[in-house]
Amino acid sequence: MLTLSRLASLFMPKRWLGGLFIKFFVSLFVISGSSTVAIIGFGTWNSQVELKEALSEDKLHDRVAVEGRVVAELLQAAATAERCQALLELLVHRVFGSGVLTGKAGNSFSQSLGEGRLAALYRNEQGLQCHYPAKLTEPLQARMQTVSRQGNSIKVESDETRTASDIWFSTAVVQLPQEADRLVLGMEGFDPWKAFWADTSRQFGWLWPYMLISNCCTALLLAFFLLNRIRHAEQVANTWAQGQLDMRINDEGHDEFGRLAQRFDHMADAVAGVIEVKQAIAAQDERSRLARELHDTAKQRCFALGLQLSLLRRLCSTHPEQAKLANSSLKLVEHLQRDMSDVIHRLSAPTVAELGLDSALKQNLANLLEGSAIEWSVDIQEEVMHWLNEEDAVATELLLIASEGAANTLRHANASHLWISLVRQGERFVLKIEDDGQGFHPGHTSSGMGLGNMRQRAHWLLEGRIDIRSEPGQGTTVEISFKPTERQ
Repeated sequence: MLTLSRLASLFMPKRWLGGLFIKFFVSLFVISGSSTVAIIGFGTWNSQVELKEALSEDKLHDRVAVEGRVVAELLQAAATAERCQALLELLVHRVFGSGVLTGKAGNSFSQSLGEGRLAALYRNEQGLQCHYPAKLTEPLQARMQTVSRQGNSIKVESDETRTASDIWFSTAVVQLPQEADRLVLGMEGFDPWKAFWADTSRQFGWLWPYMLISNCCTALLLAFFLLNRIRHAEQVANTWAQGQLDMRINDEGHDEFGRLAQRFDHMADAVAGVIEVKQAIAAQDERSRLARELHDTAKQRCFALGLQLSLLRRLCSTHPEQAKLANSSLKLVEHLQRDMSDVIHRLSAPTVAELGLDSALKQNLANLLEGSAIEWSVDIQEEVMHWLNEEDAVATELLLIASEGAANTLRHANASHLWISLVRQGERFVLKIEDDGQGFHPGHTSSGMGLGNMRQRAHWLLEGRIDIRSEPGQGTTVEISFKPTERQ
């Protein structure tokens, strides 16, 4: 549940700067910005190619010749500079404004005209001189003045002469009846790089707020959906750090994080299995130590006490009452010795490393099933035994699994036979625990039947799997398969 303290913690600067949101946001902003710049760059390059082709000599010649001669006749009749300028405006719009410069990045008709990079100039022998628009760039004005002095023929120059590295010119001179009259049209175009920067600045003026808001919302959604899963995994990891390995992440996602969480769950299962095996080994070592202590101290003293009571009974043979008391005491000591031997025997049960899995398992089953009507058998393949002789941890785990299965048979199955086998099948070892008891529904089992412990131990083994097959009245078969590790 989202509390006020938790909500406030979400807006702490350190949390945002070090969290997933800022990383998602920066990544998305860089990607969207780079792709936008690339698209603008391609559009600029393409528009420059189209523009230079549209203003080339072949394409511009006919348009300028037709429109220019019509306007030239009107210009010769113009008496004022204002009338002259209005006619030049008409000429510029008819030549360049009819789609030639539409959509050209940095060199559009309105932008070029407004910046004085697109113009028409006229002068006649009567001294009338005008140009449109009123303000021209100095490079374009100088270029048009130069061209106007070169003659009366139509002449289009494009990309040939540059006054700077970032501009180019396209000019045309209209042939007029009067040799001294001049009508020149010209354009100063941006170089592709300059056009690119001009168009990028114009586009980003309105595009960056959209990118900022959309990327921020996307980053928030990504962080929100992933953050809950990460926090749950973090809580589980904290419990693992405290030594509680029973919790699992249980992330059911099929993405990269879900697969990572599943691997961590498997790792926790393996670590829990290792700890359990080590605890079992440590407990066995402690029992062996106690057995040695009892054997070397209490049992020896009981034996000495029995010898002394035997001697006392012989000395009291002439005193019936005392002999009877000595005889009773001797029987108590003998019972005490047997009890002590039983305790020592149970505490000092040989480990798998000492006996091997076959003998240790048979001894465990004999002690566990003693007094029951269950007939049992153990069959371990020789190849498997040879491999387990150098894998004490795995052998101990298999011993615990088999013992747990036998205990389940004794407590729940009401069986008359129990079969345990361990064989190699292909690249895997298979431990099978089978009985002819009353069976059960595998889907209706409770955690008290010990199957949960068997599952955890099976998962600790390399690629361990467990398969439980049972039906009411049909007995139960538990198969644990795993892959043996390869020795170097």
